[in-house]
Amino acid sequence: MKANILASLFFATLTLAACDESTDQIGISLVDNADLLEVTTDSFNVSSKSVLVDAVLGKNGIGYLGRIKDPETKDLISSSFMSQVATIENYSFPQKTLIANTVNGEVQADSCVVSLYFSEFYGDSLAPLKINMQELVKPLPESSNYYSNFDLVKNGYLRTDGINLDKVCTLADFTYSDKERSSSANGKRIQFSLNAPYKDKSGVTYSNYGTYILQTYYQHPEYFKNSQTFRTHVVPGFNFSVKSGLGAMVYITNVQLNVFLTRKEADNKKSVYMASFPGTQEVLQTSKVINDTDKLQQLVDDNSCTYLKTPAGIFTELTIPVDQILKGHEKDSINSAKIVLQRINEESSDDYQLPVPTQLLLLPKNQLNTFFENRMINDNVTSYIVSRDYNVDGNNRFSSYKNTYTFSNIAGLIKAMAKSKQKNSTDWNKVVIVPVTTTTATINQATYTTSIRHNMALSSTRLAGGEKNSRSPLKISVIYSKFK
Repeated sequence: MKANILASLFFATLTLAACDESTDQIGISLVDNADLLEVTTDSFNVSSKSVLVDAVLGKNGIGYLGRIKDPETKDLISSSFMSQVATIENYSFPQKTLIANTVNGEVQADSCVVSLYFSEFYGDSLAPLKINMQELVKPLPESSNYYSNFDLVKNGYLRTDGINLDKVCTLADFTYSDKERSSSANGKRIQFSLNAPYKDKSGVTYSNYGTYILQTYYQHPEYFKNSQTFRTHVVPGFNFSVKSGLGAMVYITNVQLNVFLTRKEADNKKSVYMASFPGTQEVLQTSKVINDTDKLQQLVDDNSCTYLKTPAGIFTELTIPVDQILKGHEKDSINSAKIVLQRINEESSDDYQLPVPTQLLLLPKNQLNTFFENRMINDNVTSYIVSRDYNVDGNNRFSSYKNTYTFSNIAGLIKAMAKSKQKNSTDWNKVVIVPVTTTTATINQATYTTSIRHNMALSSTRLAGGEKNSRSPLKISVIYSKFK
């Protein structure tokens, strides 16, 4: 539908005060030019389809661990994760003579634990899981990109004769008291005790893993110079996976390796000393996801709608009708181009429906991998974010009330696609919709996106559209302007 709009209305409220002869014609000249401006609108069908995702970049600030049955596909989804741990620069333990616990003159750690802290999870907190912990034989190079199908075993990163512990637990861990579980200081955690005798790669046996770290420090303090030397020579990292059990997926926000020892104080007193080595976003963390691709393919083959499904499941691909949009408007300006993605509510009564993704990234299909590998940020020219809250431009948003994702103005993308066509670029008129997670920073009351990563949590939704949906095809609305 096309409509002519009197552009002079845009200037009806403009008042100019003329103070001398040099300005007395400004108002008239503006009105005359405005009378020459013509604004029109139009809308076009957008083709959409689901695309199966083989793998996504697995590096993330959160570790995903668990196994669940997808209520939508009945597919088993499992995730394991690897985390390195860090040390502060030039870390130092107390002087060797101050360590109270010794055996044959060699200092000993009292105990050692690895804790996996989490605040969120999906599924049943009472579902028992058998979680396995193994140590790495060598650190993963941080310069490489690791996708969600990267196999640590096949690539020779897991130590076969090192730490290999199983722990049966529930996310509501009843080995702690009610007071401990509710304490914000303790937090929700899964804890592994490393107090059994430990043999390092050179064959030396220590009373526990903490003693190994402690004695390594006194023999080679240079290994603790920074996190890189620490993981190269002391602790390469740990891998956590689910051996058995079903019904829960936990989102690990922090990994903590703690070594406890007794320190001598003045007046024959003693105190407990804790050395802490965290696994956070500052070090490498990767997740490996296993999906049933045959069952996901059944959703992809459903042409009556499209899907968004994580982790590493299904994206939605759009084909933008650039040629139609520009036909007859080669000399016009595209002021606005809006796409609204309508969600389709699920009708299942399952108690554990997957959450709806609330942040989506729209970007050119031919930039999908490089965008994440290069740690790029949306520029609102060729890449756009919608989220539950208003975006930086004040318009792009996800509305749970309207059940819609709105990309309010992708005019810059259309212009960029036209240039890509001239360069014979592959998939020049195609974009993908990708569920993501973002981190932000607020400076001078303005909020900025600082990182965008693939959403590796569990989420799913259906979108109106699809290649066979003639009743409610996806539309793009365009506003043009030109001078007569």
